[in-house]
Amino acid sequence: MKNKWTGITITKLAIQYIKSIIKNYDIQIIKIDIKKSGCAGFRYDFSLINYYDIKNHQKYYIYEKEKIRVYIPIKYMPIFDKTEIDLIIQNDMNKSIKFNNPKIKEFCGCGDSFYIKNTIDILPT
Repeated sequence: MKNKWTGITITKLAIQYIKSIIKNYDIQIIKIDIKKSGCAGFRYDFSLINYYDIKNHQKYYIYEKEKIRVYIPIKYMPIFDKTEIDLIIQNDMNKSIKFNNPKIKEFCGCGDSFYIKNTIDILPT
């Protein structure tokens, strides 16, 4: 990695929401990944998984806070660095995880996919 990893943060609202998901679904791990997708190039992929579903734990950075374990692929750490995981509450029925990432400069029209300038320098081949 070219730069030092500073980390991610999770807001209190997001922690409460993720804890409720973990409890309701009996899940051990939140996995956050990046997939090529959409008109802007990339999208976040938020998965609920169990420990045994991860085949190679050494390929992940593990962030833990308040009994929440978040797995992030090491190869995407430069993209996730300085990202805040937050919760958007539209109403009682509609809640979603939001990623506030200072590296993202452009979003597609619907806001689901994003573009990061100099992605070639950030993403592994």
